[in-house]
Amino acid sequence: MPRAADFDWAKALADPGFLPARSDVEPLLSELTSTDRKHARRAEKALARLGVSVVDEVRARLDSASLTERARLVRLAGRLARAELGGDAAEALRALFVAEAKHDDAGVRRQAFVALGGLGVELELLLASAQSESRPELLRALAAALGKFDDERALPGLESLAARAPADPELTRLVREGTTKLTRIATRGHTDGLDLGARLAGVAVWLHVRRGLEEVLLDELPRALGARIDAPGRIAATLRGEVNSLWSARTMLRFGFPIALSEPVAEPASESALESTIVRALTSSEVARLATSFSARGGLRYRIEWAGGGRRRSLTMRVADAVTRLCPKFVNDPRGADWELVVYESSGAGDARSRRAAAGTRSASVNAAATPNLSGIALELWPRGLADRRFEYRVADLPAASHPTLAAALARVAGLGSQTPADGTSWARGVSAGEVVWDPFVGSGSELVERARLGPATFIGTDIDPTALAAARKNLTAAGVAAELVLSDARRFTPKSPVTLVITNPPMGRRVLGLGELGPLFSELFAHAAKVMAPRGRFVWLSPFPADTERMARENGFVLSYQRRIDMGGFWAELQRFEFEGCR
Repeated sequence: MPRAADFDWAKALADPGFLPARSDVEPLLSELTSTDRKHARRAEKALARLGVSVVDEVRARLDSASLTERARLVRLAGRLARAELGGDAAEALRALFVAEAKHDDAGVRRQAFVALGGLGVELELLLASAQSESRPELLRALAAALGKFDDERALPGLESLAARAPADPELTRLVREGTTKLTRIATRGHTDGLDLGARLAGVAVWLHVRRGLEEVLLDELPRALGARIDAPGRIAATLRGEVNSLWSARTMLRFGFPIALSEPVAEPASESALESTIVRALTSSEVARLATSFSARGGLRYRIEWAGGGRRRSLTMRVADAVTRLCPKFVNDPRGADWELVVYESSGAGDARSRRAAAGTRSASVNAAATPNLSGIALELWPRGLADRRFEYRVADLPAASHPTLAAALARVAGLGSQTPADGTSWARGVSAGEVVWDPFVGSGSELVERARLGPATFIGTDIDPTALAAARKNLTAAGVAAELVLSDARRFTPKSPVTLVITNPPMGRRVLGLGELGPLFSELFAHAAKVMAPRGRFVWLSPFPADTERMARENGFVLSYQRRIDMGGFWAELQRFEFEGCR
C-alpha cells in the first residue's frame, strides 16, 4: 500500500535497515531528483534493493527527466545491471547504456561509461571515447571503466588516457591501477609455475601447525632441519635440500619463508614506511633467490595479504606499482598468484592468523631466524602454488569430518603400541597378531587412514550415519587401506577381537550435538570401551570438555597419560591419551 502523505522519506532512507516495498518505486524515483546528493544516493540504494523489477520504470522515466536526474537514472540502471550480470535484464540495458554514452550531456555520458565498464561490454566504444573525450571527469570515468575489463586490448586505451592529462593525480591513479591489472592478465600463463623439486640450502623456513600440536610436528621433522618451537603454532627450521621434503610432515598446516627486513620499522608504522619497507623486501636479493629457485624464469606472481585484516587496496596498488617498476618479472596478481606475501604489523596479528590456520585455512607467521622486528612489521612469502598431495585420498568429505592434520596428530600420539600381548598369544582370531584399531565415530575415515600410514593393523570403523560410512569407504579405498566398516551405535558394537587402540575425533557440541547430549554419550562410550579393550590398550581422542571426560575415563579403568589443549579454529579441545588398566 502507498505510504502516508506525511511519511518521512529522509528519516527512512537514513536508516540502513530500511526495506522498500514495490509500491515505493515511484516516490523513490522522485527522491532521486533531490538537490541533496547524499539523500539521492540513499534513494538509489533503496531502489537497488528492489532489483531488476524497477528497470521498466527507470527506462520510462528517462525521456522526461532533467539532465541531473537522467544521469542518476543511468547510474541506477548500471547498478541494477551489474547485479544481474549476464542475465536478460542486463542484456536489455546494454543498448540503453550505448545510447546514453553518446548523449550530449557529459554527466549522462560519464554514468554510461561507468555502467559499460561494470558490465565489461562495448570495449571498442569505450576505446573510441577515450580518443575523443577531453573533460577530466570523463577521462577518469573511462579510465575506471577500461580498468575493469579482463581484456588486454584495453591497455593501449588506458595508456593514451594517462598522456592526455598527466597533471591529474586521480586520473593517474586510475590509469596505474588499471594498467597493473591488465598487465597481470596479459602475462597470465606465461610463467613456468613453481618447481616442485626446488632445492634450497641454508634458507630459513617456518612450518605452521595448530596451536597445541607444536611438539607433535617437531617429532615428525628430521633432525637435520634443526627445527625448534619458535612461538605458538610456529616451528622454525633451516632447509637442507628439496623443499617438497617438508610435505612428509603430516601434522603441518603449511610452510613459508620469512623475509629479513633491511631496517627495523617502528609500531605503529605509517603507510609510507610500510610501502617502502615492503617494496625493499620484495625486490631484495633474498626474494630473487627464492624466485629463481622455484622458477627458471625467476618471476614472482604474488598477492598481498594483510594479516591484521582489511584489503588496504590503495597501499597494495602502490606497492605493486613500485615493485613492477623495479622488477618487471614480479607481478601482483590476486587471482593467479603462486606466492602470497603476508604482512604482519604486530606479533598479535600473527597470532590471529595462526588461529585462522587452525580452522583449516592458510596460515602464516614470521621466522625469528630472519630477525624480524615483531614490535613493528614482519613479512613472509608463502609458496601457495606448490601442490600439497599429502591428503589426496580424501575423495569424499563430510561437514563435521576431521581436518587431516588433526587425524595425523591423533595417530602419532596413539603410537603403534605393543605388537603382541605379554603372554605371546594373539588378540585376534584368524588374524595375525598385532593392533586392532577401532574408530567409534569413523566419519570420513581420516583417523584410520592416518594410523594405517604408521604401520599395519586390523582396522574397524563404526558410525550411525550411512552417508559417513559411504564417505569413509571411498577414502579408505583411495588410500589402499582395508577396514571393516559397520553401521552401528558405538555404545553397542562389539568387535570380534579385543581392541588395542580406540582412536577418534568424536562429535563436538559446536558441530553436531548439543552439550547436553554429549555427556551421556561419552560416559556410555567409556563404559562400553572398557568391556572391549585389551589389557594396556590405548584410547586417544579430542575432548570438548576434558575435565569431565577424564573423570569418566578414570571411573572405567582408564589412566590419563597425555593431554594437550588444541586450537580447533574457534574453540579449544584437549587431545587426550588414556591407558586401559582394567575396571576397579
